[in-house]
Amino acid sequence: METASIINENINSQNSSNTLEIDHLEEPVKHSLKNNNQALYYLYQQAPVGIILNIVSALLVTWFILPTTPDYLYIPWLAFIVLTAFTHTLIIKEFVNQKTSVQINNQWAVYQTLMVAISALTFSVGYLLFLPLASFFVQVILLLILAILSIAYLPLLSVFLPSYIIYISTFIFPMIFWIYSIPPEEAYPTAALLAVTYCILVLAANYYSKSLLNAFYLAGEVDGQVKNLEDIIEKTKNLNLHLYKDNHEYIRKNEVVCHQKQQAEITLQSIGEGVISTDQFGRVVYMNPVAEIYTGWLADDIKGKHLSMVLNLVDESSHIKLSNPIEQCIESNTTVNSSDNSILIRRDGLEYAIEYSATPIKQENNTLTGSVMIFRDVTEKRSMEKNLNWQAKHDPLTGLINRREFDDRLNKIISSSNKSDREHAVCYIDLDRFKLVNDSCGHQAGDELLKKISDRLKKIARDTDTVARLGGDEFAVIMYSCNLDKAKLIAEIFREEVFNTKFDWHGKSISITASIGIVPLNVSTTSLTDLKRVADLICCRAKDSGGNRIEILESGKSNFKKHTGDLKILEELQKSLEKESFKIYTQKIKPLDDLNDILFYEVLLRMKNTEGDILPASSFLHAAETYHMLSAIDDWVLKVVMEMIAYGNPLFNKAHMISINLSQQSVLNENFIKYAVDTFNDYDIPAGNICFEINETQFYDNMERFKRFVTLMKRQGCKIALDNFNYNPVSINLVKQLNIDYIKVDARQFSNISVEKNHDYKLLESINDINHLIGAQTIMKCIDSDNIIKPSFQIGADFIQGIFIDPPQALNHSQKV
Repeated sequence: METASIINENINSQNSSNTLEIDHLEEPVKHSLKNNNQALYYLYQQAPVGIILNIVSALLVTWFILPTTPDYLYIPWLAFIVLTAFTHTLIIKEFVNQKTSVQINNQWAVYQTLMVAISALTFSVGYLLFLPLASFFVQVILLLILAILSIAYLPLLSVFLPSYIIYISTFIFPMIFWIYSIPPEEAYPTAALLAVTYCILVLAANYYSKSLLNAFYLAGEVDGQVKNLEDIIEKTKNLNLHLYKDNHEYIRKNEVVCHQKQQAEITLQSIGEGVISTDQFGRVVYMNPVAEIYTGWLADDIKGKHLSMVLNLVDESSHIKLSNPIEQCIESNTTVNSSDNSILIRRDGLEYAIEYSATPIKQENNTLTGSVMIFRDVTEKRSMEKNLNWQAKHDPLTGLINRREFDDRLNKIISSSNKSDREHAVCYIDLDRFKLVNDSCGHQAGDELLKKISDRLKKIARDTDTVARLGGDEFAVIMYSCNLDKAKLIAEIFREEVFNTKFDWHGKSISITASIGIVPLNVSTTSLTDLKRVADLICCRAKDSGGNRIEILESGKSNFKKHTGDLKILEELQKSLEKESFKIYTQKIKPLDDLNDILFYEVLLRMKNTEGDILPASSFLHAAETYHMLSAIDDWVLKVVMEMIAYGNPLFNKAHMISINLSQQSVLNENFIKYAVDTFNDYDIPAGNICFEINETQFYDNMERFKRFVTLMKRQGCKIALDNFNYNPVSINLVKQLNIDYIKVDARQFSNISVEKNHDYKLLESINDINHLIGAQTIMKCIDSDNIIKPSFQIGADFIQGIFIDPPQALNHSQKV
């Protein structure tokens, strides 16, 4: 058995050696050679068992045949078996000692097969000699030994199937000769049994051979797997070492990260902004204390739940629910910022105006792992912005929109009107005699009255209309989708409401009226500036017509162009004023008494337009008055007249009296009074040669300031002439007190006058008598024929003026203007 152990160890080492030698072959060839080598190694491993089995079987056979077999038969047989066993042992030893190569493996198989065949043949020959001499019982025992030996060699030799077949064939064929020697009645069953046994042994050997070969293959696979496992174990050891190092480094870095995380959490908890982080599915991972306050949820209660449970965002104006910013951020994989009208509704219903940004969190490979949302409370900021925005767009006194916002809305309508056929209306409202309220009751009363009027206008206006205060006592209304007929009806309600408004202030009952101008806004409207100017002109026309009335610019391009023509005049007026390019004309005021040799001239103003035409004052002074340019024009005229007198203009040097027309704007302007006095002093011109002509109807609402102006100018020595005098007791008494010098009467009002002293004659005579009674001289103006001259002389009028008497004359180029 020690020999078998030694053989096993050597064969194992030999197997390893051979395995190394065939590593360079193709994989299928490798497996085939390895299986053959393993079969051969197995064959030689089991050979010592077979040798021992042969010897034991031989001794057992010898013991049974001793009584009946001569010595000269079994002793040589037994010796030959021992010799065969010794030879076989030497071959096994040589196989173990020699490093067998692949090329000689088959020779060793032949050696093994040959030795097995010799052993089998020895037993067969011995049986041929011993069986005839033995009894039937011994024959059965011998055959049983032979059968047992054949079966015992099955696992020893079947790994190499040819060796086993040769072995049993060598056993069986000699037995055939023995069968022939027995009686037929015994031979046939014995032969049949032998044949069946042979076939069974061959089939068993074949099956056993395949099983062993598969086992060898699996053993090879297992061996390979073991080697792989050993390699894996070695690599695992190395990996474990690296993992240990990495784990140590990870722990160190984790400690640093934990420290940083603690600092970050402390920072997030201390900042004034809400912070919410989620995973890639929008589930809450972290929420700082500020976010807890704003949402009304505790972080522990909401952790792991979807953010939609926490974040209830709505639109500030409509309260329509807004999209979840985290969902938008995760879906688009980009940062999502808030709109300007986001409202966060807290869990208990409290609302915060917020600004937020939601940002995706990504790994280094750009994989989305979550998101973070930062938001802050901007309620106070947004409230301030709204307040500032409201103040920027509204009048602080009345709460109506201001001029700036009114212009912006008009611009939008003009832009949209160019793309549609819808017609709108713009209504300008100017309060009549409002200044009288401020002067008589104070500005506080005026403010209260403006607020009351604005409240009435808002109640009357339709919900879709826009009511604005443009400044002072001027209001405007945009009537959307409203034609002129409907606009006029609404404006009439405005007018009546203002007229019926009763305002009591510290015992004083105040009532005012309104002048209203309506302009259509449609596809023909292209300019905001033109629209506003035309609306202002139409409103002024209503005011000039006596106030408390409505004027309408009929829809159509022609009407609009007519008024935009006035605007063109205004532009030319501004250029003429800037360049001082007005033209000075004069017209003589002739005394009716031939004995009166006074030279009296009125200064008339003309303007040259861009086409070179000379425009009369009536064509541009209305626009100048509307846009408050008359005072500047009056300043210029006064300065030019003073220069003409000072520098020796021939016409003005001879004149005893020069009449200069003054507008209401100049008369009511305190600066003009100072300017006039300074001008007299600068040019050293006697004020007694200057007469200021004033339209008396313009001063019913400002009588006190009118009286002040006349009084101050009379103190300087100037003369005062009144035009459009109102012959009522109050006016007559006022003129008498002020010592007015001249009153102008329009001769065109008495076109039917005749010397026969008809109604017109007697009326004109009465007017002249009143003028003389209050100390004023009468100037008959606008005389364009001779039919008024004689009656004027007869009633005692003092002066006549008109194109029939002396047409206006332009100063020649040599005269300084």
